[in-house]
Formats: sequence, C-alpha cells, structure tokens
Amino acid sequence: MRNAIREAAKLGLLTVEERQITGWRHDTNIVRLISPEWLSWLRLTRKQKPEGETMTVMPSEGGKVQKREPHAY
Repeated sequence: MRNAIREAAKLGLLTVEERQITGWRHDTNIVRLISPEWLSWLRLTRKQKPEGETMTVMPSEGGKVQKREPHAY
C-alpha cells in the first residue's frame, strides 16, 4: 500500500501530508486526491439520497479514526 501511495504521489495523482508529533511519533497521514479523473470516478460511486438531498461527508473529530466494531467471523 505504501508503495502504491508513493507512486501515485510521484505521478501527481494525490498528496500525502505526514504529521510528525515528536522525533519518533507520528499522527495519521492525510492523503488527498488531486486527480480530476479519480475525483470524478469517486463522485460516480456515491449513493444518491432520495428527493435531491445532498450527501455531506464530515471528517472525524480531530482527524482521529473512529472505532469500529470487530468483525464477526
């Protein structure tokens, strides 16, 4: 995954913001898509809400990943 992100950044398809906290600790990286082709493709995959309501994507609080329930296997 890291190699794919690194190559996509070299090609100018996305940007990666590395957030260093201290000398050896890092917060999660922020990956932003900047490719018009990728952004338009993602727009096609979004589900439409009924009666023209818009879909709002909100970032998680403080940029932290929200906890998920464990998968039932």
